Amino acid sequence: ARPGADRSRLQGLDVSYVTGDLLAPADVAAALRMTRPAIVVNAVRVEDGDLHFYEKIMRPITVHSKEVGVRQLIHHGAVGAGDNAAKFANLGWEKVPGLLERLADQGVGERLLRDSGVPYTIIRNARIYPDEAPATGRAELTEDDSVISPMTRADLADLTLRCADEPKCLGRTYHVRDGSL
Repeated sequence: ARPGADRSRLQGLDVSYVTGDLLAPADVAAALRMTRPAIVVNAVRVEDGDLHFYEKIMRPITVHSKEVGVRQLIHHGAVGAGDNAAKFANLGWEKVPGLLERLADQGVGERLLRDSGVPYTIIRNARIYPDEAPATGRAELTEDDSVISPMTRADLADLTLRCADEPKCLGRTYHVRDGSL
């Protein structure tokens, strides 16, 4: 976490923090070397408008994950990342300033992950309901990359945990589908 980052969501849980900046490769290397995690979940959302954010962070995350023997890197990506945006050409995304460029950057990040040699799972999401929205229990992962569906954060967390250390999820790119929303 960055210094001063909000940690209230995990308050009361047995969580240790490593302080650093994902845009500082030395911080990423130090964090991974210090903790030597079996599984890394990248659930970062960029809000600063940097159109090369994922390109910048994925290389050090993957290089140092491989170095320390991470068994699985789960990346929360975006529906429409990279070439997947073409599947949603009728949604008017080109009218949202910078959206297609940010999705292209997500695609670069996914490619870097796929090419890294680190066992990976990509879970693409679209609209996530607010934190307080309860899980529906009906969300599922699909490899149908034409699916775009809202989801709750609780369901996304559950789906992530189901894929953690699960061999059948390795090397796969999923979209979340929840027909109940």
